[in-house]
Formats: sequence, C-alpha cells, structure tokens
Amino acid sequence: HAEVLALATDFVLGALLSRAYSRPVADALAAPPPLGLRMPLAAGFGRSLRP
Repeated sequence: HAEVLALATDFVLGALLSRAYSRPVADALAAPPPLGLRMPLAAGFGRSLRP
C-alpha cells in the first residue's frame, strides 16, 4: 500500500506541479514499449520517495 501511494503521489506531483519525477517513475515513463509503464518496481522503493 505504501509503495503504491508513494508512486501515485510522485506521479501526480510531477504531472501537475512540474516537479521532477523520482528515478523509478522517470525510468518507467522513458522505457520503450512493450515494457514502458509495465516496468516492475523494486520492493520498498516507496521508502526512498518519502522525505
């Protein structure tokens, strides 16, 4: 749950407020098809997104 919330928060802040995306989000957005947004994220990545 915490990882999904951190990912969603990071994406929304980046998309709406022009904040830089975190590395996992930026990598997923930049990956070519078919991987793209289906890119698996490392377990526990959400901890690194929180201040």
